[in-house]
Amino acid sequence: MGSFNQGHFINAEKATRLGERLMQCCVSGVADAYEKERQQKLDALPDEVCELCHGSGQRHDHYVDGTCNGCRVLGKVRARLRSFLFHAHNVRKFAEFCLASGGFEIC
Repeated sequence: MGSFNQGHFINAEKATRLGERLMQCCVSGVADAYEKERQQKLDALPDEVCELCHGSGQRHDHYVDGTCNGCRVLGKVRARLRSFLFHAHNVRKFAEFCLASGGFEIC
């Protein structure tokens, strides 16, 4: 539970355990190492064919007639996975929130 905004409640005990575990990851360097490793993998991903123009750089649909505004005529876009950012700093901030929250609802 908690993977989606579905109103799941994390009680104070669970919030504290979660905060402590995440803080351990920050203090030990695990979060920083994960951030670095993940970024290296994302940077190595090849560009993807633009779904809007199917790689042609031109669109002819009911929204655009001419240069593709999705890839700016390149026919390729950055890998979609590169849009999902991870920063160890955010893990620390969330750990601090968990520890101070007294519990929280995911909604």
